[in-house]
Amino acid sequence: MMLLLIFSALVASTWAQKIGIQHYIRAEKACLPKYPPEVKAQLHDLKVKRVLPDDASDDFKCFMSCLGQEMGLMDEKGEFHNEKLKDLTTSAISSTDVITPEEIHAAVEECTKIQHDVLCEKVHLYLTCNHDKLKHVELHSDMKESTAE
Repeated sequence: MMLLLIFSALVASTWAQKIGIQHYIRAEKACLPKYPPEVKAQLHDLKVKRVLPDDASDDFKCFMSCLGQEMGLMDEKGEFHNEKLKDLTTSAISSTDVITPEEIHAAVEECTKIQHDVLCEKVHLYLTCNHDKLKHVELHSDMKESTAE
């Protein structure tokens, strides 16, 4: 998710959550214009309906890669920055009543072990893993509404 989707280490304050979400929104606005309109629709479904496209297009997969790179969650070679991913994932979840930060971090650690030679595919496999592990939790409302215009 989010990368998810998906995407602040033990963010406790509203201020820190807002900063992470604003960073996400800037990255989304930088990446969306590079891809066809269906990517925006797939992103909306992922964030609002929590539905990861079964047949995600290469454009959607590469959009998610762009998002990860823009946010500094990974480098251009596809190496994930786990601490940043943990931070962002924790801040994107609306409540830690259902899942603890430690459980979120364990999911990120497991999913970043995924390897693939094609960068966009690697990001999609990470996103799929993360989505499967965290689909039962709600995203922060600002994340749901942030799809760039």
